[in-house]
Parts: sequence; C-alpha cells; structure tokens
Amino acid sequence: MGRGRGRSGFAVGAVALGLAASLPLGACASAPYPCRDLRCEGTKTSRAQDEEACEAGHQVACARHGHRRILHGDPEIGAPLMEEACNRGVWDACNALAGLYGEGQRLKMDLVRARKLAERACQSPERQGCNRLAIALAKGEGGPEDPAGALALFDALCEEAPGKACVNAGRHYLKGTGTEKNVTLANERFERACRGGEPAGCGMLGLVLLHERKVLDVSRGRDLVLRACDDGYLGACSESARMRLLGDHGATIDVEHGLRDAERACERRLPGGCEVLGCAHHLGLGLRRDPVMAEQLFRSVGRPGPENCSAQGLRPGDPVPSAEDGDDP
Repeated sequence: MGRGRGRSGFAVGAVALGLAASLPLGACASAPYPCRDLRCEGTKTSRAQDEEACEAGHQVACARHGHRRILHGDPEIGAPLMEEACNRGVWDACNALAGLYGEGQRLKMDLVRARKLAERACQSPERQGCNRLAIALAKGEGGPEDPAGALALFDALCEEAPGKACVNAGRHYLKGTGTEKNVTLANERFERACRGGEPAGCGMLGLVLLHERKVLDVSRGRDLVLRACDDGYLGACSESARMRLLGDHGATIDVEHGLRDAERACERRLPGGCEVLGCAHHLGLGLRRDPVMAEQLFRSVGRPGPENCSAQGLRPGDPVPSAEDGDDP
C-alpha cells in the first residue's frame, strides 16, 4: 500500500519536473511586465516592479524607473536609465527626456541634447518627437534655425494626423514664417485641427475669422473662440473675456465669466489676458475700481498702461495671438 503511494508520488513529481523544465526561465518567478511604453495607460506599476524588471533587462521598465527617479529628484540615476532605454528603441523615452531637457525644471536645461533626443524620437514609426523637433527648428533651439524646415515637418505631421502640428503649421502660414503669409492655408490647417478635436485649432480659426478682413465670419468666429477658451485653449481667453465683458460680436454679456477668462489667460502670462484684466480694474468693470492693481497688471506684461481702455471697450493690441502662446509641443 505504501509502495503504491510512493510510485504515485514519484510519477507526479516527475511530471511536475517535466513541466517546470518546459517553461521559460523565470516564468514561475514573476508575472510578465505589463507595460509596453512609458505611459502604460490603464496600468500602474510600483517602483519595486519597475526596478526589478529593469534589472532583468526590460527597457520600458528602465524608462519608467528612470522617469520616476527624475520626478522624485534623483536625475543622476534617472536620466541615464531613460537615455539607455531611448538608445534601445523605447521611443517615448526619447521624447519625454527631450521635453525634460528642454523645459529645464527637473533636469538642467540642455537644448542641444533635447534637440538630438527629439530627432531620435522622430525616427520612430509613430513619429514621436517630430512636433518637438519642428519647434526647435523654428526657434533655433539647440541648433541652427530653420523655419522652412519646421513648416515642412509640421505640414507632414498634419497630413498624417490632425492635432497640434496642424495648429503650428497654421501659425506659420498666418505669420509668414518660413513661407509667405497665406491666410487661406492657415485656416485650412486650423480647421483640420479643430475637426480633430484640438481646442487650439478651433481658437485660432475663430480669432482669424473675427479679425482677418478677407475671411470675416463673425458669428462662427465668436462661437469658436468662446468654446475654445472653455475647452482649455488659453490663447483664446483674452478675446473671449473681452466679448463676455462687453457683448462684442454679439456675445451674451457675462461679466463673471469674462473676468474668469481674463484671469486664466493672465495666470499663463499671456499679455492680452493681463491687459483686459488691467482694464477691468482700471474701469471698475465687474470689480472695485483699482488703478494701482491695473498698473501692476500692465507692467507685468510690458504694456504701457490704460491707453487701450475706454468706457466704450477694452482694446488690447494683437487680438490674434499668432505668437502669443507660441508653438505647442
């Protein structure tokens, strides 16, 4: 009886050993690493998971571990981990690291390195980093200025997918940067971005329709600008504030909402927003009249003073913010 149990146990043990031998090395030790890219949407990993998977050679884990170390104030360890992952084909690590070097907050600013990383990311199948690279070309950051090359890259990206690249291409056509000014082409790019769900595209299109004589469409322009500000495009909020404070272009007067729009734009240091808010303080429009506060707001953005304010309206300069908030990465 005991011998039968022994044989049975031996057989089971042999089967178990056979199964273990057929499994990949380490399969019993831990589950597969769940992330395929740096963002790893819908999944959370711990620092220990990232570090363990990185030590096992998983480059996405190294990128995530490095990014976490940078965000927690340890760039000496984090940046090399991210750069190594970038060199091994984790393209969004290249793009994220380019942004960190370009912003100069978590890492010491290095525009040359940021541009090289953006170039590397732009070579990925997903074309990550190309919009950032085009902005560097447009501004001459980290290398020679090449506005025509920037526009060509923005346009190529816009053709592939509507989004911020379309907005940036539109701004270049509107300003005549890297090409001749062409409002029609600018609006085509803004329209494409707007239809793709990009608030900046709707806002820029609305501002052009309100202020460019050749393409005036006040009703649509008004609605686009108001909606874009509400949807988070702060470049439209100076104009939406003015419309809501005064009822310009047929907008419904809503002083509280208008002041909120101006405050949001001013917090972003957009000159038009601070100027509208300054005028409101100067005139006592929805606020207690406060010339001292008005003067501080004008000075904060280099505006001369209340010359553009009047009892009839607030007239901040440069209503179309083609350069006010710059190209979007």
